This record gives sequence, C-alpha cells and structure tokens, in this order.
Amino acid sequence: MSSYLATVLITAFDRLPSMVEQLKFLERQNLPAEKFEVIIVDDSGEVNVGQKAIDLAQPRLRVSCLRTGMPREVNGVSVARNLGIKAARSPLIISIDDDCLPHPNLVEEHLKLHQSQQNLIVLGSRSRIKDRLTEKPPIPITEKRTRRELTRSQRGRLTFFDFKTGNISVSRQDFIRAGLFDENFAQKGEHGWEDIEMGYRMLKVRMKMVVNPDALVFQIPTEPEKEKLRNQGGAYFRARDRFLSIHPELRPILEDGFFCGWRRYFWLRREQNCFPNGQS
Repeated sequence: MSSYLATVLITAFDRLPSMVEQLKFLERQNLPAEKFEVIIVDDSGEVNVGQKAIDLAQPRLRVSCLRTGMPREVNGVSVARNLGIKAARSPLIISIDDDCLPHPNLVEEHLKLHQSQQNLIVLGSRSRIKDRLTEKPPIPITEKRTRRELTRSQRGRLTFFDFKTGNISVSRQDFIRAGLFDENFAQKGEHGWEDIEMGYRMLKVRMKMVVNPDALVFQIPTEPEKEKLRNQGGAYFRARDRFLSIHPELRPILEDGFFCGWRRYFWLRREQNCFPNGQS
C-alpha cells in the first residue's frame, strides 16, 4: 500500500512557464515530499506541455505525467481529471489549475480538515497577491472573493456553483462514489461546466463543502487572449446547455435571469432537496 497521504492533481494545457514555477513551489511544501505525489495530466495534444514542464523544472518530487490523447481543440479537462483520480495512489485528491502557485502549507491545510471529517469538500482560496505565499497561517483575508466564500461557508450556504477545481480537495473514494467527472463535456467548441456538474452530484449525495482560506494558491493572471480563445464562439454557453440537458430540473435557476443570489440558494433547498452544507 502507498504511503502517500495526498495527490496533487494538475491538468495541463498551455501554460508552460507557470507550470515550471508551480513544480518548484511544490518542492517547498512543509509536508515531507515522501508523503504526497504530483500527477500532471496533459491535455495539450501534440504540444506535450506537461512533460516539458517536468524536464525543465526537474523537481525533487514524485511527479508522473499522463496524457488524455485528445485533440488540442477539444476541451478534455474532464477526461484529464478522471485519469488522474484513477491513477492516484493516495486517499486524497487536491486539484489545482496549471496557473496556480501553492502556498508551502497547501497540502497540509487540505489534509488537516479531511483528517477530522468525512464526506468533505474543501475549497481553498485563490489569491491575486503573490506575497500571500510567504505569510504564515492564519493568512489575512483581504480579497472580496475569499471573504464572500468564507462567509457563505460559515453560514452553510455554499452551493455547487462554488465547486471550483482550481483549488479544491475531495477524497478519491468520494470522487468515485459520485461517479467521477462527466466526460461528455469533452467536446470541441465547448468550455467549462464540468466542475459545476460534478459539484452538483456531490452535494446531492450529501457531501459537505467548507472553505479553508489557509489552503491558498496564488493565481497567476491568465493571458486575456487565451481566455478569449477558450470561450470564443459561445463555448461557455454551449457547455451550459449540455449541463442543462443532463440536469433539466435546474433550468429555473439558470434561465430567464434567475442565476444568482438568495433565490437560487433557497430554490435549491426547497425544490431539489440539494442541501449545500450536507444537511437535511
């Protein structure tokens, strides 16, 4: 049996410089390197950006690289995450994006909450302030996004819209129990929504989502042209339509402007029996 306590899962597409820096930051984790592994799943097609990052960084860590084998123009992130989850040799999956630099306490902070509770989703914080990476916990919470998430977490009001795989942890067993990511989202001309859909199914099986602001990553500003390319031609909305074809019961909160705020939260509780805080 593996001695790893956690697996850091990274999906790679087109951010080679940030991935090289990311691997160097992972070397600085306070948790001993023999206690966690890193799995990169490459979805860059023939570019093979994941292996290039490993070759350039030469990290003193257990790092393995898998490939989706999908064409570059297909958003295969759901396939990539499933490959990584299946290959993981630890009980805990910590998913971070390829543009995120981890705080030295990242793995420890995710582990801490999972060791005290089961059926848990831990949402870490994503900061735009790089100096946060040198601060010791408790890390000051100054950014509005993290403050809002933490407030909703404390009130038990997080929903599947908060399930963001850029910095999140779930046990491998719970990922498998919920059915893994839906690979039907791996389509040309579509982008996003596979994580929201996964979050919806997890909360439907009564998992609890909490925020740990000390499980922090610095999110490197994404190049605007890359985001524009990913979402061009209505890719985001086509993925949303796919989500609604899978879960038509959610149309009332996604159409006709009924998208956010307390109405969405209470509608989920009343109509769908989907309790964001694992309550009944």
